[in-house]
Amino acid sequence: MFARKGIEVAIASTRAPKALAPLAKAIGTTVIPSSLNEAIKADIILLAVPFWAHGEVANTAKDWRGKIIIDVT
Repeated sequence: MFARKGIEVAIASTRAPKALAPLAKAIGTTVIPSSLNEAIKADIILLAVPFWAHGEVANTAKDWRGKIIIDVT
């Protein structure tokens, strides 16, 4: 939805950004592959991870205050 409106969006996973490049390109021109550490710096985060991975993602950031997190899992 964001990419269709021309809004820059980062996608990330535990894999290297390079591995996400084909997926990002397929989604849209404003979608940028990113590292997990870079992606969690965003003000708004759409979280879509397996249940068992929530802890790993949560521990990636030292402070989540001030962020809007939408869990679409």
